[in-house]
Amino acid sequence: MAFLVRPASPPNQFFRKLGRGDDWIQTLLCAKALDANGAEVGDAINTDQRPTAFCQQKSSDLP
Repeated sequence: MAFLVRPASPPNQFFRKLGRGDDWIQTLLCAKALDANGAEVGDAINTDQRPTAFCQQKSSDLP
């Protein structure tokens, strides 16, 4: 039984190069790490890599 079927033609996809200033990238850089119970245990990446002002601004309106 096969679980994978090769496409008849190459996929119609493209990649876009994004800088660190892009909102989508900055949102990813704001990620928090969770423990096994789902409790927040800190930042997912080093603090010096996080866009701190962006993270504070975007998370200030969260419940």
